[in-house]
Amino acid sequence: MEELPPNSSTAAQQKALAESLLVPVGWNKQIHPDGTIYYFNEIQRIITPEDVTHDAISNQVMSRWKTHMDFLCKKRRFFTSFPADDWEFTICLPSPEKKVGSASVHSWALKGIYKFDCEKSDPVDQYLEGSKAEVWEQVANYPTHRRRIPPGMEVDFMSALAHGATEIALDIKATTFPYNGTQTKSFMRVYHDLKVLQQVGQNVTPALAWHMGKVMGEIERSRQKYSFGTRDARIYRNVAISKPTWGVRVLDVVISLLFFGVHKTYRKRLATTQPNGTPYLPDFRKLMQSFLVEWADSNLVATVFVSANVGFLAVPGINSLQRTASLASSLLSMTSIVTGLHHVWQHRERTEADNDEAYQYLHHVKVLGHADADLTVTACFLSIPLASLLWSVISFGVSVGAFCVQGSTESTGKLVLVVLLGVLGTSACAMLLFFWQIWKAPRHTEIEAEFNINTDLNVDPVTGRAKFLEKVKSFRRRLAWTKKPKDDVPVPDPTPDSAPVPVEKVDDIWGPVGRYLQTNPLQSTNPASAV
Repeated sequence: MEELPPNSSTAAQQKALAESLLVPVGWNKQIHPDGTIYYFNEIQRIITPEDVTHDAISNQVMSRWKTHMDFLCKKRRFFTSFPADDWEFTICLPSPEKKVGSASVHSWALKGIYKFDCEKSDPVDQYLEGSKAEVWEQVANYPTHRRRIPPGMEVDFMSALAHGATEIALDIKATTFPYNGTQTKSFMRVYHDLKVLQQVGQNVTPALAWHMGKVMGEIERSRQKYSFGTRDARIYRNVAISKPTWGVRVLDVVISLLFFGVHKTYRKRLATTQPNGTPYLPDFRKLMQSFLVEWADSNLVATVFVSANVGFLAVPGINSLQRTASLASSLLSMTSIVTGLHHVWQHRERTEADNDEAYQYLHHVKVLGHADADLTVTACFLSIPLASLLWSVISFGVSVGAFCVQGSTESTGKLVLVVLLGVLGTSACAMLLFFWQIWKAPRHTEIEAEFNINTDLNVDPVTGRAKFLEKVKSFRRRLAWTKKPKDDVPVPDPTPDSAPVPVEKVDDIWGPVGRYLQTNPLQSTNPASAV
């Protein structure tokens, strides 16, 4: 008779029961929502990810806790400055990956955390206050043993999301809020769904705490970066890029002979995704998507030019110049197609890149020793499809133009074609010059640096001729202020304090009050004066 397989659920329950029996007294095994395990001691309020089922590890954890606790008992001011009734210890032992362990005491109610300095020979030499981002990371890492969440934490969570949603709705481009509109809506939807389950009696506290901790950790890191809650707080994130040096500008002039300046556009777009050298992930992902669209369009146009050149080469009577130019146009079009397909293949899976991938992409080249120069190398490779397409258009234009002049036997026809080609070329140049600087250049200073105190508006700094005229007006104003009165102009003597003020003067200065004083002089209320 064939043996039935054992019941997997029963086997799992038996294994879990066996593991629970190995847990020392006072410790509880907790399973995180992501599946990881940590242990919590309800008596001493200790949290640790170490496996306390082994006596040696359990003894090390308890020894460290006792050392830190004795130190805090000597520092009585700690308990007066940290009056929390839900404080907990988190202890992590050293490991092969992390040579130094860590220890901290935190409170959800006060949203505070203090970390011990474990790198010194005396691990309890001092304790340092941690940031709010570290508090929320603690909430996200160890939420399962909690039975309730302090109301203040939920208020902070919803306030932060409401602030971010408002800035997104107002379409503030350079907001410091780290999430986009879709993410913010998803966060709010998950929170409301969990609150509905909580109202019907479901224990969703671990999931709710983990959700808020993961979201608020990133928000608090952004707030810390931009000095939230201080006098130096900023309402706009970093957007400024550094100006290219003279060496990079000279390099641009040389490379522009081959790439028509296309590489400068790519370099600026790459630089705007990493202000101050730090990649901004939403902008980087949008840039990758725009690259894919551009290369798809250039491939389509290049394919059209290949077909046009094949048809042109089939025309009888073309000379060697026309044939050479058409063949060059065909080769350049195929180069544009091949490099465009390669770039699409390389970048298609990077539209959802993370921070590490974005940093690696933007700092892949480290040859010339300067950030802009190294980024120029990457921009040159990215601009090959479009630059090849431009050369293909020029070559095809040469072949067609030469054929137009050769194919017309009459002088009038040649003149008309030459004039037409000249008009088309001039129109193309005029269009390029018109759109050359039609858009605003990338910022080289932060938005707060361009804030006008007089108008409370964010305005661009005055540059060029307007800046020169403004300096001339300022200089003239300073000259007018420093002018001394002429000697021939008599200066009136000051009126003595005892002299009566003329009625006209009082009336001019005080208006109705002066007229009232003229008709109704004030009576002194001082008794001494009455005597």
